Order: sequence, then structure tokens, then C-alpha cells
Amino acid sequence: EGKIPRSRIITWEPTEEFVRNNHVLNNPVQTMYIMGDLGPYGKLGKREDEYVLCTIKMDNNGVLSIKPDFSGSKPAYRIETEGEKKDLWLYTINNASVTVQKEDQEREKHLFKDVRKDCFS
Repeated sequence: EGKIPRSRIITWEPTEEFVRNNHVLNNPVQTMYIMGDLGPYGKLGKREDEYVLCTIKMDNNGVLSIKPDFSGSKPAYRIETEGEKKDLWLYTINNASVTVQKEDQEREKHLFKDVRKDCFS
């Protein structure tokens, strides 16, 4: 009575078996990575110095997900580089979007609907 079950409510990275057993819908997604070259000055462009700062995904229903989340009032995210010289990088992720007017939202919704209809039919 009044107890919360101790099961995991959110599974961030489900296994294939979890997806099969729990009938998870598998929506196609488009993924974009925001990367940073954190190599030493003058030695930029090496693959081992590239780090993913943020991953943005959008599924075919228009659901947008950002990982890690916007920083807000939370402390900055941290990346410690590997290699000959270890550096500590701190960064934040902020939503810098301008508020969209209602009529522009409607126009965009219809545009996405038309694009999805063309792409997925």
C-alpha cells in the first residue's frame, strides 16, 4: 500500500531482447552529432581527438530528442581528453531558439506532413 515498485521505469538503451519481449515500436530516426575537435592547438583534425558533444535525433513522428539534455541551471558537462596531454573541457547546451509564432508552427506542421508523405510513401 503506497509503495512504489523498484523497477526501472525508463530503459535508456534497451537490448534487442528487451525490444522483442516488450513490443517496443521501432520508429526510423534521423541522427545528427555535434562534435568537437579537442586536440591540442596546431594538431587539429585527428580522429582520436574528436568527441561527441551532443546527439540530436528526430523520429518520423517529429519527436526531437537531445542527449545530453539542455543544461539549464545544471552544472556544465565535462569531457576529459585522452592521450599525451589530458585536458578537461566544460561545456553547456542551451536552447537558443526563438519562440515560433502560432501561424509559423501550423505552416511547419503542414510542411513536415507533406515531406513525410513524400518520403515514406
